[in-house]
Amino acid sequence: MSWDRALIVGLALAVVASALVAPALASHGPARGSAAAPRLDGALGAHGSDIGLSVHPDLPTAIPTGSVPDALLVDPANGTAYVASQLDGNVTVISLGTNQAIGTIPVGSEPYPQAIALDSTNWTVWVANSGSGNVSVISIAQGLVTASITVGASPDAIAVNPGNHDIYVANGGAGTVTIISPATALPHVIATVPVGPDPDALAVNTVPTTSSSRTRGTGTSASSPARPTP
Repeated sequence: MSWDRALIVGLALAVVASALVAPALASHGPARGSAAAPRLDGALGAHGSDIGLSVHPDLPTAIPTGSVPDALLVDPANGTAYVASQLDGNVTVISLGTNQAIGTIPVGSEPYPQAIALDSTNWTVWVANSGSGNVSVISIAQGLVTASITVGASPDAIAVNPGNHDIYVANGGAGTVTIISPATALPHVIATVPVGPDPDALAVNTVPTTSSSRTRGTGTSASSPARPTP
């Protein structure tokens, strides 16, 4: 992904974060391991080689991350943000209470992390590595990668089914969606579904339990079946 696209993605994420993250943080009460949940009044946006974190719309604070941060998410219950940096192949963990990076988690050799998703119930962060064709599983509690699952070529998007916690990965280079079971002992692939050329986005519909992927440049989408919600 080019630098200008990274900037555009960051700005889009900033709009989403400003609308959704602050209310989520306010509604979750105290953060795990702290006296009170941090308040986020601004937004997160990826640009260059750092993250613009604004605790007030007029007071932006740049937080260094890896090179070309391309995807981010917020864990509102834990008061942290996770930023995937493409060129450095790592994920930076940021405390929203102090606005500082508190850890860096490598996700492999030349992985080119492209997308990231949170399973808050299972305390895991899932990273789609476009360069290495796999998904890294990060344990929030341990702060490290606990598993790596091979998927299709160039995984460009990833999403978590909040009902049964299956993971969906859109493989841009293979034209497929990989479905992963997040079994704690051994996460593993349970299905691979052809969807068309170059899928680059995902959304999960839990009623009925399906996921939809967008195929770039074709103006079409495809649905993938999901396991029934327990």
